[in-house]
Amino acid sequence: MFRFEYIEFSYYLILIPVIWIIFLISNRRKKYIINQLGNSSVLNQLIQGYHPNIFWEKCYLTILGLAFIILSGTNPQWGTKRENVKSESSDIFIALDISNSMYAEDIAPNRIERAKRYTQELIKALKGNRIGLIFFAGNAFIQMPLTNDYAAAMLLVKSASPNMAGTQGTALNEAISIAEEGYLGNKNAQRAMVIITDGESHEAGALEVAKEAFENGCTIYTVGVGTEQGAPIPIPIGNRKSYKKDETGNQVLSRLNVDMINELSQAGGGKPFLVTQGKKSINKIVDDLEKLEKREVQVQSFSEFNSYYQYILGIGIVFISLGLFHYDTSKSDNF
Repeated sequence: MFRFEYIEFSYYLILIPVIWIIFLISNRRKKYIINQLGNSSVLNQLIQGYHPNIFWEKCYLTILGLAFIILSGTNPQWGTKRENVKSESSDIFIALDISNSMYAEDIAPNRIERAKRYTQELIKALKGNRIGLIFFAGNAFIQMPLTNDYAAAMLLVKSASPNMAGTQGTALNEAISIAEEGYLGNKNAQRAMVIITDGESHEAGALEVAKEAFENGCTIYTVGVGTEQGAPIPIPIGNRKSYKKDETGNQVLSRLNVDMINELSQAGGGKPFLVTQGKKSINKIVDDLEKLEKREVQVQSFSEFNSYYQYILGIGIVFISLGLFHYDTSKSDNF
């Protein structure tokens, strides 16, 4: 397994374009001074060890050397010894509503973006458990099966959009049923589901399915997205924005279905929350999950790593040295 021990050190790579700009300004200033002294082509021939191309070659070598030195600070490592480690884990599906009503802007910047941010924070808080993703609108589908790949989960949530939905609606019952099919392992082990939705246009039977899932060992938590006052649903048309209208031409107002959010969590043995409660609600969900029975799993983990920063540092020093001592030898031979 390859890893960077201090990945945060890579942030210093942002200095590279800054240094490039300094080199660029320095080169322009040098050209200006030479032009003020006389004919630039004649002066370039008279100045020993100087040539415009040499300047940029020194620049490239120096910048490349600095990049390698910065990367060496991250301490690249390769795992050399595996061990089987037992840990307690839960299987948790996060179901995200991607219906068009999630475009409503009653919470800033809109429901879908706020829900995505909340989901990403929830994934961070649930590290150590197996996470699965379900997206739903008029129908539901597993976007990611249960896994410990949190980076992949974050990317998939970031790319979530109502445009991914084939049909419109809020298929809560289907989302719960798909989650039940996706759980693996001991039936008595902890299984949970967090549904993030505005609860609008849901199909009948969701409460019965939630109650059945709870009886089968799955606890369901709900997170409401939106406000009871509601907002119209934007529909992008080219460069302008219109709003969804009903058959009579009146603007459709989408409201958070608070009753459904509360009743669904009650049927699923969990608790209701609001996305606007932010980290406070996430902490409560995590604390509540900690009280439930966990499943013991055996995973392979690396216990020893070899560091290779010294090789990258050496390469960086070589490039820096070449940049410092690089000059045009063709002119020096003429003197």
